[in-house]
Amino acid sequence: MITGVILAGGLGTRLRSVLPDTPKVLAEVHGRPFLVYLLDQMMEAGIRRFLLCTGHLGDAIHAVLGDSYRGCPLLYSREETPLGTAGALRHAIPQDPADLPSDLWLVVNGDSFVATTLKPFLEWQQAHRHAASLLLAWVEDSSRFGTVDAAADGRILGFREKRGLAEPAWINAGVYLLPRRLLQEMPEKTPLSLEREVMPGWVENELWGFAVKAPFIDIGTPESLQEAASFFRPNLVRDAATRLRTHLLGSIATKQRLLEECEPSILNAAAMIVSSLRTGGKLLLCGNGGSAADCQHIAGELVSVLNQSFPRPGLAALAMTTDSSILTASANDFGYEGIFERQTQALARPGDVLIGISTSGNSENVVRALRYAAAHDVRTLVLTGASGGKMTDVAEIAIRVPSAVVQHIQEAHITIGHVLCDLVEQTMFGER
Repeated sequence: MITGVILAGGLGTRLRSVLPDTPKVLAEVHGRPFLVYLLDQMMEAGIRRFLLCTGHLGDAIHAVLGDSYRGCPLLYSREETPLGTAGALRHAIPQDPADLPSDLWLVVNGDSFVATTLKPFLEWQQAHRHAASLLLAWVEDSSRFGTVDAAADGRILGFREKRGLAEPAWINAGVYLLPRRLLQEMPEKTPLSLEREVMPGWVENELWGFAVKAPFIDIGTPESLQEAASFFRPNLVRDAATRLRTHLLGSIATKQRLLEECEPSILNAAAMIVSSLRTGGKLLLCGNGGSAADCQHIAGELVSVLNQSFPRPGLAALAMTTDSSILTASANDFGYEGIFERQTQALARPGDVLIGISTSGNSENVVRALRYAAAHDVRTLVLTGASGGKMTDVAEIAIRVPSAVVQHIQEAHITIGHVLCDLVEQTMFGER
């Protein structure tokens, strides 16, 4: 079995201006983390076990992806200090070979992508039994890249540092097939670069290249990251069936992780709501855009009824997102950031519950309402995404959906709303 390895430990220094607190492998392209495109590409080639070499902000990667992807295990190797690409690979080799028994690793850089199927590369390497192989991509402008000299039969002759010349050339596509033996023989020096320090030494031992003329992109700069949207549209987002399957599988995986990781916080949230309602309290809900719709949905289920065959009194819940006169007056008088804080001042009483919903967790108008509530004995609950955001710093209970994909977070928020309403109904009126 071949193990797919993704080098995701870079500092992303050049992307700090656009991704200050996010590892570049989680940069979103069409609503999906860049890392997911790499995983999908390797899965299409038959890879079913993955190892992620992480470093800076590695916890964020684990928070988004968890320990499996589309039913395949995800293992992690975390470097505490920068080890370089080769150092990260050597660090990832387990002490016990049984923990990761693969003799061959398919290694890809976490910040680049070549739009081709990898299966012919795997079949070619295994048929010729090359010691080590890399994928070569043809680019019309090689000014940003080092180039590779290769013989007609694919044998690598040497590497050239980038020269800043806007000329066509073969480049290292950042995709490698490396036997475990060679990885174990690498020097223990750190940091150690696979591309600059290790691979040139393998040339004498017949390092081979598999050349493909396919579109290539790296997302190492703000400009190239911006280009990723148009790059992937004609390549991976191919047809409606693929998009349908990808979306539904991602949503299913998010809800599975929601059950595994957020069950205690959901149960605690239901208990807090029940406690407030039983003592004459009420729910106030706030959010923006799709989250505003979620607020109205939850309030509607509580005031009316979730289960139609379940007779019960109406429950006190109000979405502070619906009165256009109040919203526009507050925005005009206090700024948009104050629209929910002002309503909380007017409507909330000690013992009530304020629910804030935001996929990012950073909606300032929701944060301000939560801060006011917390300072005036109003209990607080937030629904956010994996990053949590500023809202989690002021909330009594936070339900953080373990995903960075906005659509999947919103879908999970709807599910959480239904679950909370059902738990409240059953707890308060189930005996009837």
